[in-house]
Amino acid sequence: YPTKVTTIAEFAESLPISRTFMADQQVSSVMKAVEDRGKAWAATRDQNAFNVYANGFTTQNTIDGTTLFSASHTTADGNTVSNTSTAALSDDNLNTNVVALRNQYAQGGYIGGYDPDFLLVPNALHRTANAIAKSILRAGGANNDVNYWSDLYPGMKVMYSPFLDAVSATAYFIGAGNHGVKRFEREGYKSVLVDWQFQANNQYLYKMVSREEVDSIYFNGLQGSTG
Repeated sequence: YPTKVTTIAEFAESLPISRTFMADQQVSSVMKAVEDRGKAWAATRDQNAFNVYANGFTTQNTIDGTTLFSASHTTADGNTVSNTSTAALSDDNLNTNVVALRNQYAQGGYIGGYDPDFLLVPNALHRTANAIAKSILRAGGANNDVNYWSDLYPGMKVMYSPFLDAVSATAYFIGAGNHGVKRFEREGYKSVLVDWQFQANNQYLYKMVSREEVDSIYFNGLQGSTG
């Protein structure tokens, strides 16, 4: 079997705080600064994760050496699989992509039966995606047809991220619950306050650390379209 190396990213920041500032009980200001650093970490983490999908047509590879969304994937037993499309998001095109997902071969050469668990879209397509997947009646239809998606797949989540828009405002992604993009968390986010008595400059020090990475190991359970 081929292998792939995933490098774990580290987030580490320090926030120095003067002893007199703390002595004057400016705790709320300190906590706001710590909270802002935490939000910056969360945004960086999310952008890193969504970039795996956003770059999946170009630079983000899987263990078989091809991009995450490609027409030339190879399973472990030698089957060639396509999990990419260029069709714009619509009711019919979503169906075409979901059918392709359900027909997709697993690494062992059998049809994996991947049912859609989520539809991931950029911010620009969030309204369209919800109209297609969550309306009671079929979106854009004139005959009051029951919406196939909301009726048979009510659990299919419509998810969006503004981080996708920076790369493409038209691309969208369908994923099964056991898809091949994995999150590796080595250390969850944590912060600790180091007392000024242990610092040469008589300052408090808030230290914030985490280590994790999101990477595309396999293509299985995923279908993407550039729109």
